[in-house]
Amino acid sequence: MLVLRFIIFIYFFMGICSCSDRNISNDDIDKFISKYQDKTFSNFIGVSITFRDTDFGNDIYMVAKQGGKYPPYIIHFNKRKKEITSISNILLKQGNFHNYFDESKIKDLMQRFIDFDVKNLSVDSIGNVFISPFYGEHSPNLLRLNAITNERVVKKGYVYELYKGNWYVNNSK
Repeated sequence: MLVLRFIIFIYFFMGICSCSDRNISNDDIDKFISKYQDKTFSNFIGVSITFRDTDFGNDIYMVAKQGGKYPPYIIHFNKRKKEITSISNILLKQGNFHNYFDESKIKDLMQRFIDFDVKNLSVDSIGNVFISPFYGEHSPNLLRLNAITNERVVKKGYVYELYKGNWYVNNSK
């Protein structure tokens, strides 16, 4: 239960934190979608990575199994050097969990994630991609379904409205 509360806090904190006040236009969303429309996220199936904060030149990320049942690893990443400076499993230890990712898996995930330059990426077990590509208070969260369904609205924890193709947007905060 403590782990679930912590995960909820992380997502709540992400929603209220802002790195920029820039409004995101449909053109910004369209550019992002065209860039990632055909991108495979198969390396991230079952994984969630979230940017948390910056501390002494390192960006702090949470890396976890997708779904909220597992406590996250805390990763410090130096973007200038493009390398992980520390990996902490303290939250796993506190929750009496064994390591579910090894160091090489975390390093591989982070190297791939950093190339996207997004604040959150989560891919469920069937390949639906949940992504927050922009920084800022009013930035939308996007969902790319693994197949085009032509549904106008889908509920995947939150309500997402069809934007185009298999891309959906959730603007609520």
